[in-house]
Amino acid sequence: MEIRKLYINGEWVDSVHDEWIEIENPATHEIIAKVPRGNKEDVDKAVKAARAAFETWQYTPLEERVALMKKVVEGLESRRQELIETITKELGSPYKVSAEVHTDPFILEAKHYIQTASEFPYEQRRLTSVVRREPVGVVGGLTPWNFPLEQIEKR
Repeated sequence: MEIRKLYINGEWVDSVHDEWIEIENPATHEIIAKVPRGNKEDVDKAVKAARAAFETWQYTPLEERVALMKKVVEGLESRRQELIETITKELGSPYKVSAEVHTDPFILEAKHYIQTASEFPYEQRRLTSVVRREPVGVVGGLTPWNFPLEQIEKR
């Protein structure tokens, strides 16, 4: 598996620098992938693109956001086998653990978030005031990789 580009602003782009990270299967010590080593300039480009996207995304109707999340879940389900195999190689975990701990619960959790988003009280009237919950904007996070699907979703 070779991932030669970074996904920024809705497209695959080259990293600013020609630096790479080799991904090793910890169970076999085999190099299974080579990915670009993102750097400050790459992060700056990604954050700038995310901020620009947020300017319109924050006004996207809930129904449209939910429909997009459903498409994400459909994609995860259609690629379930590939995800399990990749996680097995990347983490060196047994296949069953990759499926039952790292893949299937994440897909179920994503479905739960869709349901929660659809039913959540984004605006509540309280006596003489209104509490309105709105998107906060772009956030960035560095996460460990021991639960690869799970941790990209957390806020």
